[in-house]
Amino acid sequence: MHTDQILAEDGVTLRPSPLKWLGILFGSLVFVAGGVFLVAMGLPKIGWVVISAFSTYASVAFVVVNRPLSWLRITRGQLQVIRWHQLTSYDWREIDCFGVADMHFGRRVGIGVVEGHPSIEEKSAKRNFGRFGYHEVLPDTYGTSAEELAELLNQVHAQLADAHR
Repeated sequence: MHTDQILAEDGVTLRPSPLKWLGILFGSLVFVAGGVFLVAMGLPKIGWVVISAFSTYASVAFVVVNRPLSWLRITRGQLQVIRWHQLTSYDWREIDCFGVADMHFGRRVGIGVVEGHPSIEEKSAKRNFGRFGYHEVLPDTYGTSAEELAELLNQVHAQLADAHR
C-alpha cells in the first residue's frame, strides 16, 4: 500500500491477518489436546493447567478469526484505532511520530503524541512511554511488518499533518 492510495481514497481500513489468528487457533488446539493427553496419562494438575490456558487462547483466536475486533483506519482527517470494540482517534496534528516498539511478544508500531496532549498524563501512556518509548502501541501490524507500517504511517503523517496546520 502506498500513501497515494490512502490520500486518493476516502480512507483505508487495515485488519489483522486472519492467517496469523488461524495459526494461533490451531496451535492452541494442539496444546489443548496435549493437556487432555496429560490428564489421561495420570498428570491431571499439569494437564488441566495446559487445557485451561490454551483453551482461553483458542477462544480468543476463534473470536478474532470470525469477528475481527480490531482494525486501523487511516483517513485524511485522522487515524482511528479500534481494539476490542474500543475506538481511539487521533487527529494528525496530535501525532508526533511513529516508530517500531520492541515488545516481549513481537514488534509493534508505536505512536508518539505531541507534547501537551491530554493522553500523555494517562497511566497507560506513561507506562508505555517508559517501556517502549511511545505513548500508544498499535495492537497489530495488520498483515505487514512493524517497520513497513511505521514507515507508511510516517509518510502519511508528513503529508497530512502539514495540511492540517
